[in-house]
Amino acid sequence: MLNVVNVVVTAQLNCCFPLPQLARTMYNVIYNPHQFTAMIIRSRKIKGTCLLFPNGKIVVNGCTSRAESHHSVRQFARQLQRHGYSVRLSDFKVQTMTGVQKTGLHVDMIKLAENLGAEYNPDISPGVIYRHGKLVYIIQHKGSVIVSGAKTLKEMVKDIPDVILNMYICSRK
Repeated sequence: MLNVVNVVVTAQLNCCFPLPQLARTMYNVIYNPHQFTAMIIRSRKIKGTCLLFPNGKIVVNGCTSRAESHHSVRQFARQLQRHGYSVRLSDFKVQTMTGVQKTGLHVDMIKLAENLGAEYNPDISPGVIYRHGKLVYIIQHKGSVIVSGAKTLKEMVKDIPDVILNMYICSRK
């Protein structure tokens, strides 16, 4: 069973923000313009972390579903409305999703990399990196598969059976 662990979404708030002034009035924010142009907003009540840019673009990550991400964007927008900004949410878009599936197989990494035509360099990364279209699969030797780069759950699960079949063929008996 594939578990979604992170969804990254963007949206437009159709309002410009003076981030230095906003950073002084809000709690749980990090704003250092010398390091990064956006302000980071975290909340105990709202799931996910928000990046707020001066032009009104918002990026939220750390949620586990599209619906949860949409709810978090709306909550962050509402928080900004309470500070006196006329926020109007538009252009909500899922940028990428990341999921993990654990198989429990102990895999021969070199054999798997050869079967899939994937990259495996144990000096750089402990997993086999298999690129298939826009998706990237990172396969660990203990049988975990990390899927990244999909925009929908359907895209994520489409090629998982082929990857797991190759893992089974290359598993240590």
